[in-house]
Amino acid sequence: MHGRSWEAAMSTSIFGASDSTSSVAPQIDGDGCNQTDSPVPILQHQQNTQFHLQTAEKSCLYTAAAPLFAGMGGAASRFAAPMKQRRVERDLDNKVVEALRERARTRKKTFKSVNSITMRLPRFKDGLRDMRDVFDHYDGDSNGSIDNEELRRCLRQLQVQMSEKEVDDVHRYCDIDNREGIQFQEFVVLLCLMYLLFGPNVTRQVSEFESAKLNYVFDELIDAFLFFNKEGDGKMRRKDVTQRMNEASHQERTPSHITTQLFKEMDLDRNGKVNLKEFLFAMIRWAGLETDEDDSNDTSP
Repeated sequence: MHGRSWEAAMSTSIFGASDSTSSVAPQIDGDGCNQTDSPVPILQHQQNTQFHLQTAEKSCLYTAAAPLFAGMGGAASRFAAPMKQRRVERDLDNKVVEALRERARTRKKTFKSVNSITMRLPRFKDGLRDMRDVFDHYDGDSNGSIDNEELRRCLRQLQVQMSEKEVDDVHRYCDIDNREGIQFQEFVVLLCLMYLLFGPNVTRQVSEFESAKLNYVFDELIDAFLFFNKEGDGKMRRKDVTQRMNEASHQERTPSHITTQLFKEMDLDRNGKVNLKEFLFAMIRWAGLETDEDDSNDTSP
């Protein structure tokens, strides 16, 4: 999704105040006016607007993701991995799950509603904006993707200690669309996973001056996954999405086609479960972090 597409969706959506415990979200005064500098219009009148507010907050994430539904079909169709890659997926998934469980035990929960996550998407985009320069730095031949050798150089500079086989496995794991190379959005996913597994030293090596911003974004993206993954097993299911999107409203349930489509957008391998890697890939796209292809296809002024 283009950044402009996300901004257009934000400008026409109605949000409630975020109830996150970690960041400032738009607040509404007694007249229904937005007290922050957010461009999001807020309800203007009436005592009974809470019902409409709750309905809108549940659907805003779907509004942001809707333009991607048709375009992401190709990534899903290319995701039929051979047996060796499935073994790599399983092994790395297990390591990620262990890190997620440890994180859940030691950190206070960040999010309390779907709306509080949706309100962060512009911040995610802003926090990851400078990652393009980092990607270009490691893309030595400037072909728009990072191959195995370039990834080895990248991980060495990030002081991530891995064997050659482990680097190969990570490369396969993060080649989400199976294009035999790690594109920009996949690179952001890779760095977030490295941050989870190896700690904040990874982001310090990426950029000493931007490490705090990257830590914030990666922490929030991982915590957003944990918000949906209530069972703590590293696998998000459609029922988790449905439950989370409906639990804040006591008047109307989110239409099933919305939750089904949102989950389908994340479940790239169509196995009925979404791991952290798939979730990060979807969230980064929904935030409007563009690829080279997106840039070249964007003809809007």
